[in-house]
Amino acid sequence: MKDYILDFFTYCGCTLHQNGQVLQVELTPELTRHFEKPTLRLVFRPEDAGNDTDLATYNSYITSRIYDIVKHFGQRVAVVLPTKPLDFPTSQTSLSDHAKTDLIPYHCSILRRRSREVKKIETYLTFRVAYYSNEKTEELVTVGIDAGSKIHTYLVFPYSAEILRATESHRFPYSHKQMHTLYNMSLEYVKRLAHQKIGEYQKQLSEQYHQDVLRLEGYYHQMIEEIPDIASNREEQVQHLQHEYRNKVAEELHQCQVHAVIEPVSVCAVTIPFRRERYTLTPEKVSFHSGNLSIDVLQNLFSGNLLFPCCAICGQEMHTVGICDDKFHVVCQDCLKTCSRCGKHVCQECGTERCADCGEWVCRECSVRCHLCGKRFCSEHTFGCLECRQHFCRHCGAFCEECGQFVGKIHLIDCDLSHKTVCFHCLVTCSCCDRHVSQSQAHTCAFCGQQMCTECTFRCDVCGELICVHHIRECELSGKMVCPRHLGVCEQCSRQVSTPLLSKCDVCGKKICSQCALQCHGCNVFFCEDHSEELLTCPACGQTYCHLCYTGQDVCSSCQKKKAALISSEFSL
Repeated sequence: MKDYILDFFTYCGCTLHQNGQVLQVELTPELTRHFEKPTLRLVFRPEDAGNDTDLATYNSYITSRIYDIVKHFGQRVAVVLPTKPLDFPTSQTSLSDHAKTDLIPYHCSILRRRSREVKKIETYLTFRVAYYSNEKTEELVTVGIDAGSKIHTYLVFPYSAEILRATESHRFPYSHKQMHTLYNMSLEYVKRLAHQKIGEYQKQLSEQYHQDVLRLEGYYHQMIEEIPDIASNREEQVQHLQHEYRNKVAEELHQCQVHAVIEPVSVCAVTIPFRRERYTLTPEKVSFHSGNLSIDVLQNLFSGNLLFPCCAICGQEMHTVGICDDKFHVVCQDCLKTCSRCGKHVCQECGTERCADCGEWVCRECSVRCHLCGKRFCSEHTFGCLECRQHFCRHCGAFCEECGQFVGKIHLIDCDLSHKTVCFHCLVTCSCCDRHVSQSQAHTCAFCGQQMCTECTFRCDVCGELICVHHIRECELSGKMVCPRHLGVCEQCSRQVSTPLLSKCDVCGKKICSQCALQCHGCNVFFCEDHSEELLTCPACGQTYCHLCYTGQDVCSSCQKKKAALISSEFSL
């Protein structure tokens, strides 16, 4: 602010005297009429203010009166800077100093170098931004647009009043359409800056707003409490105070709302002489890209400053440059990396990254990204997953305890029985209980062919085959488990029994269980209950015999043999 005021009064031809903290300004006749006094005694800090001094700060009387003057002149200025710098501090760097100005090729070579003088235009637009809330705050923002359409913000105008006064004014170099484009670019940039400032002001005011609301809430709550309960119009008074409280809160909220008004002040187009050194670069390795690349280094012939090209990746000035072998563009040395596998020079934007395992730089063609963690690895530190056919790193993989394959962890699951970690290929889902088990903990049903866990399979007592729980049956006589192939139904009692316990009636062929069957102890054939008349009971031993095996002598053949043996033994005695 002080420099701005000094430049203004110096430019207007006033005499300045610095007396300690007080700046005494002897005004010209024109400024005397404007400020209504011949002399100004200015201070720039509130603690230095006195009865005979004027405080020069933002939003003060002095700055407002100065702005009323400057907004009417210099609204559109076009100057051409001379080739030789004026008598003010500048950089002494020149293109003859090769140690500082020459580009250093990195993994490329300079094919040729040409020099010529050119002129470039820099445009500076100044805006006045006023912020309104419970108080008013103003600032001047100068936005510069260089020849490459890059926008820069300046706290003060980069050229002093003496320089502009000594330079030659020229015709404005832009058409109305071009100026409109530059103005819109600058205005959008200033709007973004103002939006950030509004957020800062809003945050500061919100704290004060909450304190004021709490204060109002306490005040009106006390006012309502003081109204007597027996007052005839108590409800009306309470409603009136509540309405007044809401209006006060709304008023405080309105004061906290910050909005900005942006007003263009001036535009200055500065034509600057430059010496351009154009370097033609050729890549180190021959690739399918044809041709060469050109890059310029500029020296401001007015100030002597050097302008090196900026890296498109990091935005820093490039003193050492290289050519990316992937997309064939110029980058700085720091952004150009050499692939440790194929040796190509590729910038970071085109895909070079450090292997997350070994730390070596690798390009996209020599590296893959782990589809689980997203990190990039060289080909030596990645694995192929047999389950999903994608790559993964060693940190995201594990061995299957069933088959020993190294697969991604996302494709591993714990067996519900053995609790081993197995891959999906070695995993079986039991069709009976839906548990996930390893193949070593699973069997195949010999009847239906489905796989199930060991806890859901049973071995047939007859054939010894493994049968699932859905198809295994329990024999109602023996209580043993049998498969459907060796299970039958007794046609007499309807029991489900194993086939070894079923017999056929010798007369009708009906299948009967061992409990329902009547057996001839002579020929060992079976008869059902319907044909039990075919059997006769020996009165001597009580055993049953069919008609063919019964002797008809009221005893069975076994009893006859025993009786005959007894008689023969008696005769022998």
